[in-house]
Amino acid sequence: MEIVDQKIGSEGEVKVELIDKKLKVTVTYVGTDATGEVSLAINAKAFLDKLKAVIPGSLDDYIIDAAEAALP
Repeated sequence: MEIVDQKIGSEGEVKVELIDKKLKVTVTYVGTDATGEVSLAINAKAFLDKLKAVIPGSLDDYIIDAAEAALP
């Protein structure tokens, strides 16, 4: 499931996808003289748990728990 597909300037792109219960972030650069791509995949639940831990307060906890419950 694609979450974000966004251009970064005229030569870059960032994609965020949910694939097999993993959150995958891919940054691609296609320029005149060079091309490159970097990607990272992390267990979606682990990412949401880490996100919940760094945001103070409890309102975000309810939102993140709802997001976790909605994961396929």
